[in-house]
Amino acid sequence: MRTVMREKLCALQDLRKWVWSGMFLAVGGGPLRITPMALLREVLRSGVRDLDLLVTPTGGLGVDMLIGAGVARSVEFAQIVLDEFGMAPHFRRQAEAGRLRCKDHTCPALLSGLQAAAMGIPFIPVRGLIGSDYLRVRPEFKVVQDPYSGEEIVVVPPLAPDLALIHAIKGDRYGNLLLERTEDDQLLIRAAKRVVASVEELVEPEELRRSPEGVWVPSLYVDAIIPLPYGAHPTDCRGYYPIDEDHIREYLEASQSPEAFQEYLERYVYRAADHETYLEVIGSKATPA
Repeated sequence: MRTVMREKLCALQDLRKWVWSGMFLAVGGGPLRITPMALLREVLRSGVRDLDLLVTPTGGLGVDMLIGAGVARSVEFAQIVLDEFGMAPHFRRQAEAGRLRCKDHTCPALLSGLQAAAMGIPFIPVRGLIGSDYLRVRPEFKVVQDPYSGEEIVVVPPLAPDLALIHAIKGDRYGNLLLERTEDDQLLIRAAKRVVASVEELVEPEELRRSPEGVWVPSLYVDAIIPLPYGAHPTDCRGYYPIDEDHIREYLEASQSPEAFQEYLERYVYRAADHETYLEVIGSKATPA
């Protein structure tokens, strides 16, 4: 019997039915690389709060914006930076002030936690943690005896976000995706309970299968797909547009005071009530590479 695939196309506003206050929300992409910025702006418009955030394993502009907007209560990470632009200002400020619960990881520990969730297992061993302060600050990391060698090894619990948000290069109406060649988002997609993906370009399934670049992700892992050209702006989407360096500098300038950052959010998030309006606001700043 032939299986008919279900279409999973959604509008940006439909994201609101997937988010709620207090949820465990994962943000795909990197510090300034193919981050689902349009989806994150819609998260802010939805009014949800007290989010427990996860990055995979290095976050940047997107998660910093959520922290600066006051909607995050914790963040699980290996590193949060803005690459060549320096520290992530809101993350650093709130972490230093003790207003944000920070769950620090090594990159291998965080990715291993995602792997455990993807495999449906209760824990997974990770080398390199014995003798470190991670065992002091992360009590859920446990030291156990390897039943084969008798050596001690650390195990970490699975990381299964309620929802993962990612931005993909291409996708079709059924939810099949083409990602950049990175294992991190691919692993996150398999670990999360639900996945909503924005895509730079909506294509037919046949074109997606023929595409020589990227990593193909089947639709069974994806719950909704939202076509959003420039959906990663001001981070990059390789092959489509580079990092908008001027906008990053504007973000950093606005982040120097609460009043200036609130005006930044008003201009680019709240008064720009949808993605089309956001594109009108940035105008020619989002241009193809």
